[in-house]
Amino acid sequence: MEIILNVRQRIEAILQLSSGEWVEFADPARIVVAESVSAVRPALAEVERLTRDLGLHAAGFLTYEAGQAFDLPVRTLGDSLPLAWFGLFEPKGLRLTAQPAREGEYRLGPLRPSIHRKDFERAFDAIKGHLAAGDTYQVNFTFKMKGEFEGEPRALFADLIEARGIAGMREAISNTAELGAALGGPRVVDDHVRTRMREVLDEVRSGRFARVLSEEAAQDYPRLKTARARAQALAVERALLSLKS
Repeated sequence: MEIILNVRQRIEAILQLSSGEWVEFADPARIVVAESVSAVRPALAEVERLTRDLGLHAAGFLTYEAGQAFDLPVRTLGDSLPLAWFGLFEPKGLRLTAQPAREGEYRLGPLRPSIHRKDFERAFDAIKGHLAAGDTYQVNFTFKMKGEFEGEPRALFADLIEARGIAGMREAISNTAELGAALGGPRVVDDHVRTRMREVLDEVRSGRFARVLSEEAAQDYPRLKTARARAQALAVERALLSLKS
């Protein structure tokens, strides 16, 4: 696991909540990266600790290949992506924003599949055979489309949203992922969460959080120490220690 504290490049993340509102993150305070299977669990534990204890917001990804860290059968392919990557953002780096609009230009060259047609058909037939035999109920079989890109990435992102919309993007993923988002998303990010996010932002913007921080520092951080002790007593922390030993 690698933790990058001095982030020297401009990094932004734009997410849409289930309400339709857009949230933008900018300039992470640190980045947590897992390049190997053994680093995935510690990386996720660190992301959880930073969001829980320091109040940072996390935005990032896990690859399918990261499933190996949880004993899931995954076929490993060569890739330049890390297995896990998360930017951790201070609350002041979070703001509600409008739907991304196209600003600037870009050029996207012809897209080329990373697999030959015959190889695809052969693999597809094998998958159908396994499904028919009852060996599995679902297989995620994907391949890359590669093309030359130059210009403004936000412009491409805005065009993709405009072309398909969020509903269209959900149609492009598996039924399993789409159903999980439809059933679980509203329960995770509901009106109460959005209300609390606005309350936290108001505390930061009004200076209230800065005053609380100053008071905590003057008293040697009593609430922070209590939160750390409570976190260390969690079952997930004990499980993590047993995995490391």
